[in-house]
Amino acid sequence: MLVRALQLPEEAIAACHRSAKNDLIELVKTSTGATLRPAGPDPRFRPQNDRYKRPLLIFENLDRLMAIASRHPLQLVMAGKAHPRDEPGKEAIRWIAA
Repeated sequence: MLVRALQLPEEAIAACHRSAKNDLIELVKTSTGATLRPAGPDPRFRPQNDRYKRPLLIFENLDRLMAIASRHPLQLVMAGKAHPRDEPGKEAIRWIAA
């Protein structure tokens, strides 16, 4: 099924990536007022933000995260919500948002 994906021109893939990234940047700006840089890494976490997906993992070693961010500035986009009965997942979101 993915055999045709290997036939796509690299520039077409790069153009789609840029377009999707620009859409994300605009969505974040209109939703939150935050302005994201179009260049550089931007890890994303998607809905559903359930506990088993470990949304807090990136924050477990803050010294390491800060060391990486000092060499390679990054922006982190997190969106979504936990299942209504996933209290630990909802608590993780509250912790991140605080």
